[in-house]
Amino acid sequence: MVSQTNEQALEAAIEKHLTGTCLEDLKSRVQETAPAYNNALYKLGYPADFDMHYAIDTKLFWQFLQNTQKQELEKLKKNSANDWERKVLERFDRLIKKYGILHLLKKGLSVEDAH
Repeated sequence: MVSQTNEQALEAAIEKHLTGTCLEDLKSRVQETAPAYNNALYKLGYPADFDMHYAIDTKLFWQFLQNTQKQELEKLKKNSANDWERKVLERFDRLIKKYGILHLLKKGLSVEDAH
C-alpha cells in the first residue's frame, strides 16, 4: 500500500486521532471499531456548518449555548423573537474583533438583558 504524504492526508490523520474518525472515512463509510484516542472532548465539524462571515461553526456554537446557557437564551427568544440569533452572532463578532477571544471568555457575552 502506498502511503499518502500530502496535506489532506495529514489533516485526515489529525482528525482521526482526535475524534476517532475523519470526513474522508465518513464519505466512504469506513470507520475503525476502536478510535485511537478518547474522543469525548473533540467533535467533528462539517464544512456546511461553518459560517465564513463570523468564522464560527454555528451548529456547535448554538448547541453549546443551548447546553450551557439555556435560561439566558430563553430571555433573548422572548425579547427578540425573530432576530435573536443574528443579534448574538453580531455582538459576538464585534467583541471578538474589538477585544479578542480571551476577553470574551473572561467577561462573557451580554446581549440586551441576557449574559
